[in-house]
Amino acid sequence: SVGRPWYSTRILPEPGDPLYSQITGTQYLNLGRYDEARASLEQALQQKPDSPETALNLARIYLVRAEYQKAIQVLTPFLGRAQGIKYEMYMLAGDVFRKSGEFPKAVEVLNVAISHYGVNASVLNAIGESYLGLGKLAEALAAFEKSLQLSPDQPEVQKKVEGLKTIK
Repeated sequence: SVGRPWYSTRILPEPGDPLYSQITGTQYLNLGRYDEARASLEQALQQKPDSPETALNLARIYLVRAEYQKAIQVLTPFLGRAQGIKYEMYMLAGDVFRKSGEFPKAVEVLNVAISHYGVNASVLNAIGESYLGLGKLAEALAAFEKSLQLSPDQPEVQKKVEGLKTIK
């Protein structure tokens, strides 16, 4: 015989509660309704400024909207913490810094991600892109080659490596 399924529900908090704003903002973000998500998440972060999940999702919206300084402003308080920061926050911060032209800061944040979470192809590719922005072609090439060692099936990275080798 097959047992009855278990159901678990959670009662939503009342509107006006920061958790309610965070949940609805995240749902709007997942639906691609960025204006509504932004309003909800800004309200949630204003009410509860120490919420890393709210900050992460709000920074994602700012990144989509190319509002890099706002994204940096939201992420910076969390990047200074010694522990408890998700890998995704470091990667998003690196992306925001890189797109805003702050390449040294991007490399710094991504190196912190490596020290906490280890090396993987994604973080090495982000570091390589940051080094390209700095004009440090040898360092970019080294990062991309290491990325290919870890994950060889990356045709775009392979093209970058070949292009960098021809410049060198």
